Amino acid sequence: MMVLAIAMLGVMGLLLATQQHNASTSEANLATKACQEVLEQLRALSYDSMLAQNSLTFVAKKIHPSWAIGQVDVTDVSPAGDPDTKAEIRVRIQTQPGQVSKRPLNVELVSWRSRR
Repeated sequence: MMVLAIAMLGVMGLLLATQQHNASTSEANLATKACQEVLEQLRALSYDSMLAQNSLTFVAKKIHPSWAIGQVDVTDVSPAGDPDTKAEIRVRIQTQPGQVSKRPLNVELVSWRSRR
């Protein structure tokens, strides 16, 4: 009887751990989708408008609760002698443990954009 009770506790603990892992994985997927949407919106802008979005912050509304604040960094990475021709776009969401899930979220997408 005691062995059965210990086995049941073990199974319940395993189910709880699996549920928590799945929840944090779901939040990470939502954060990735939110970053991807912002990145696509930035790439649709004209080059100069996109550069003006540097240091933009956004709220990832798909993540509940919406404590996940995203950051956009647009940096001119043009070769020397050819200014303003290539930009690096970084979109990221970072959270602390316990804000959205028990694990911290750290999602970053990077893309490059040419003026041409």
